[in-house]
Amino acid sequence: LQHTQWSVELQRLQAHAQQRHAADAHRIRELEAAHLHAMETASQLQMELSSQALATAQLQLQLTSLQAASHLPYGSAEEA
Repeated sequence: LQHTQWSVELQRLQAHAQQRHAADAHRIRELEAAHLHAMETASQLQMELSSQALATAQLQLQLTSLQAASHLPYGSAEEA
């Protein structure tokens, strides 16, 4: 009788462990998918940031060029 109770308890514990394992595996897949999405978003944001930095640098260059041209005597800007 004791052996049967142990056997039933062992089966119950094994079934519970299998359920836990399946739930953990599912959660791991969810976390991996979320991590991949976060990495893709971070990469996209990094590209946007780089693009904005490039645009800012171009505007600063234009501003510097305009400032330099504004300090030249009239007519010299076309020659520069």
